[in-house]
Amino acid sequence: MLIIGCDFHAGFQVLAILDNRKGAMTEKRLEHPLQAMAFYRELQQQGERVRVGMEAGPPCQWFRRLLAECGHELWVGDAARIRAAGVGKKKSEREDAKLILQRLLEERFPRIWVPTEEERDVRQLLLDRHHRVGAHRGIP
Repeated sequence: MLIIGCDFHAGFQVLAILDNRKGAMTEKRLEHPLQAMAFYRELQQQGERVRVGMEAGPPCQWFRRLLAECGHELWVGDAARIRAAGVGKKKSEREDAKLILQRLLEERFPRIWVPTEEERDVRQLLLDRHHRVGAHRGIP
């Protein structure tokens, strides 16, 4: 299994990758979206089991969909609690990715619940219905 700490940004992501079969750690920087899509789809074609950990916050629906399509696990963590573990370290993308990977490996990753695409769609339909019913009754 590959375990990946991902420091996600709008135009790129920095990865700290551990292959737990070989014990080898590597680092990568992927530009969005083309390099990222090629990388994760290649892992899928190789039949790799993959777990990606990242901080909550950045808008990344395309990335979540990509990982789901590839069959990779995505763990989203509480950004403040992840950062609290890296006290005193100089902040850089590489260090952030390594910290996320470290928390995953130590089984101390502060995972949070993230709705699936289907749950998001249902919530949006309910919200739309709520607004339409309110508008019909004259309620803003």
